[in-house]
Amino acid sequence: MLEALWLAILQGITEFLPVSSSAHLLIFSELWDGKKLPLYLNVALHAGTLGAILWYFRSEWFSLFSKIKQDIFCGQKSHESRVLLPALIAGTLPAGLFGLFGRDMLQAVFHDSRMTLMPLAVVGILMWLVDKLTPVRKSAKQFSILDGLYVGVAQALALIPGTSRSGATMVMGRYLGLSRVDSARFSFLLGAPIMAAATVFISLELQHEWLDPRLWVCLLVSFIVGVLTIHYLLEFLKDKGFVWFAIYRCLLAGALYFILL
Repeated sequence: MLEALWLAILQGITEFLPVSSSAHLLIFSELWDGKKLPLYLNVALHAGTLGAILWYFRSEWFSLFSKIKQDIFCGQKSHESRVLLPALIAGTLPAGLFGLFGRDMLQAVFHDSRMTLMPLAVVGILMWLVDKLTPVRKSAKQFSILDGLYVGVAQALALIPGTSRSGATMVMGRYLGLSRVDSARFSFLLGAPIMAAATVFISLELQHEWLDPRLWVCLLVSFIVGVLTIHYLLEFLKDKGFVWFAIYRCLLAGALYFILL
């Protein structure tokens, strides 16, 4: 139960910070007892953070569905229905296809904490360079469907543990000219469909694991911590850059090199 609590706190924080939640969960579970994280606890952790995205951005989701309804039944065109929704769909496709057809390969090759070292360091350095060198040249309203596809490709690459889904998508958003906050907001919105699909897909493989109280601890605590993390991260990014996350990733990779190798 204590392990489940720590895992939930870790997931709630690292899912939204650009530091790779999968790498942290892999490393923690191996250092804790030398075993890989059980699949059903992984499902609960990601379901909790999915709930955090849906709850925190509930006004955005309501506005999006409302605009879609107005477009369909009243013919009222809007950025949400004509650009944001297609951008989210286009951005979800690469990760969905990659996860569907490459899932077994990913688990076989990359489900090892040693494989997270290089992605942790490389993405950290890219994060700092892109944020430092790329000026803000477009607002969220100027974001295009093609931009959404580019961010989706970055999200697909983030299925490799150590890359960080939020890190890869935020870096791509900044490279395309969005501000840090707009990049983070689109990153979180884009994460909801793929997280929901993965949660449902893997949940179908579960049987009696729902009776384990650790699952519900993981679900509830990761949800609460996730909501708090999203709020404070968006406030942090208004004034601060990604340099601290880049430094943390490189330091973590260095420390893990000595611990694991």
